[in-house]
Amino acid sequence: MFFLAKAQYEEGMEKKYGTNWKIEHLELDASVIYESAGRMPHGKLGIGDGAISIAEKEAIKTRKRSAQPYVSAKEKRLERENMLLRKEYSNLEHVVRVIIVRINICV
Repeated sequence: MFFLAKAQYEEGMEKKYGTNWKIEHLELDASVIYESAGRMPHGKLGIGDGAISIAEKEAIKTRKRSAQPYVSAKEKRLERENMLLRKEYSNLEHVVRVIIVRINICV
């Protein structure tokens, strides 16, 4: 992990804003921090030093993720309703066939 020294930040601010940067730009400039730190990949800048231990970071990185997509309660309910409607349709289809057969016999 890389730690940004105050002198590096001040040098970066002076390079970007000139010698009066302390008067004109009181807020921290994230772009200067990023550039001064050597444009390191995300998560490698030394902010919050020691807040998360290396062991905790490894545990987070290796944590298993769910392979199954999230299905909302509404989607589950609609799926159940569709299944019931299909069964109902199938039963009605059977009843219609029986009626047709009986009508043909009676005629």
